[in-house]
Amino acid sequence: ETGQKYWFYDGTTWTEHATLEGGHFVGLEDELWRSYKSSNDWFVAKSTDGGATATWGAGLQVGDRATAITEMSPYDDRAYVFKEDQVYTLQRNASAVAAEVWPGGLEMKDDLNGVGSAPWSSHLYMVLPDAGLYEYTLTGTDQFVQPVGPDLLAMNDSTVRGPVTAVCGERDYWLYAVVQNESSNSFLLVWDRSRNAWHGSIVDLGAFACRKMLITD
Repeated sequence: ETGQKYWFYDGTTWTEHATLEGGHFVGLEDELWRSYKSSNDWFVAKSTDGGATATWGAGLQVGDRATAITEMSPYDDRAYVFKEDQVYTLQRNASAVAAEVWPGGLEMKDDLNGVGSAPWSSHLYMVLPDAGLYEYTLTGTDQFVQPVGPDLLAMNDSTVRGPVTAVCGERDYWLYAVVQNESSNSFLLVWDRSRNAWHGSIVDLGAFACRKMLITD
């Protein structure tokens, strides 16, 4: 969590690091990257050894100090660093972090940008509160972005509605998504990509906000 020291696990015990903060973590092959805030600026730094005595390289500043890092998500051979107003590309062995240029000028301005996003089935599913749920595909240097969320339904008078707050994918079967309606009630839905069909609610999750999901065996 941003502003707090990170914890690490040695297979037996969880231990809080003595000095270093970690807001988000992402792995790129043999590199582990973390985000942190220092002197009101936002940085990412990498470690190639990890563990209790991890060695961290110099931080790379990400964007303007006025906007916080909100999420880091791996996809393809890189990671995407979400901020409150933009998304940045982080490559393995990077010496700088570049602002991403989205096709179509996709707008995003929210303090939850990217939170709950996840890669699945050769795509990255981006949760953007200001824009919706978007499927992003990178093929070589070609980028494709399209809205795919259940909010695209032209008519929906049921209580199972609202913006997507988190997604995760199960192998190549389904993409799961949570939506939260105007009464703060959340529901779990599932998307069949091959038929472009949303199903659900399959679970009524009650009156709370879901910001993360994961699949376990």
